[in-house]
Amino acid sequence: MALNDNVLDDLHNNGVVDDDLVVSPGQQTLPAETTVVGVNTDTNNQQSSILSAEDTEKLLNSNIVFKLVEDGHTKLIDLKDVESNIMGQESMDQKAAAYIDKSFGNYVTESFPIQMFSEKPTGINFSKACKFMKTRIAQEEAEVISNYELLLNNFQDVVDVVEKSLSSLEVLKDLLETVRYENTDLLQLLKENKNLVIPYENRFINIVNEPIGSFDFKLIQLPNVDSGLIASYLESIKSILDQCLQLRTHILQKINRPSSPEAPVAIIDLVEYYSQDRWEQFENLEEDFKKHIERLKEIRETGAGNIQIVERQLTENAGEITRISNFLFNSLTDTNQIMLLTTTVKSLFKELKKL
Repeated sequence: MALNDNVLDDLHNNGVVDDDLVVSPGQQTLPAETTVVGVNTDTNNQQSSILSAEDTEKLLNSNIVFKLVEDGHTKLIDLKDVESNIMGQESMDQKAAAYIDKSFGNYVTESFPIQMFSEKPTGINFSKACKFMKTRIAQEEAEVISNYELLLNNFQDVVDVVEKSLSSLEVLKDLLETVRYENTDLLQLLKENKNLVIPYENRFINIVNEPIGSFDFKLIQLPNVDSGLIASYLESIKSILDQCLQLRTHILQKINRPSSPEAPVAIIDLVEYYSQDRWEQFENLEEDFKKHIERLKEIRETGAGNIQIVERQLTENAGEITRISNFLFNSLTDTNQIMLLTTTVKSLFKELKKL
């Protein structure tokens, strides 16, 4: 299973502190059911995040506007079907008036009640009904065109975000390789370390085998390490994994541990995970990103024009737009999360080697 298979829902990253790295939360309030990706900064300009909150908002806005366009187009098709049915009858009655009111809304009103229509089909009010439907359909068409123009403008925002993120892939590659090669012996060192089993709350625990979050590292006294600092790293890691369940499952599957969104992750699991090359799931992303944004540029160049152009575009490309949008959002957020996690893990491993 690839890490980029699903969206990582409801992300909130916490701050990370290292002696040469300061990461601030950078969160902003967004509507419910959105993904929040914080901006991380540090004093040495070491990149620890791919997406800013503004970048994430742009990606989300594109999806939201596209849904508006799709819903508006579906509604427009339904209204045109109603218009066609009524015009095919060439007459009106109370049943037809109620049908128009249910579909279009605000047709049967206090000033134009149902009693104004005959019980049996006649030509009375037929031309008035046709004019009403034509006017409302024209309004819906104008709204679909307007939303589609907005969508095309948002495509440019998405392209800008992806193009800006391309350079970050190399940063992520270097980060993953650095963590791997700087800690080639860490797994063995931890397995051989006799000082990792300690008393904790009337029991003995192995601090690297115990699930992260099941103990408070601040309460543990060990020589040569800052327990509060390690505790802050573990808290940040737990926050990321708790809110990125796909990432948690991915890590456990890669090291052949029993995996599920609720399965616990221990320090030793992270050490084992990062002991192997983890770039393989990202190495083709640059090519995929470029291919998808070029396609968005092609669709954008067609423009909105009139309702016929928009409807043709939606008919031919709606499914493709959805796939591209989902791929870009999922891949960028997944890549962002592995960078956030890896940056924190890098600092954690640095402290663990002091044990």
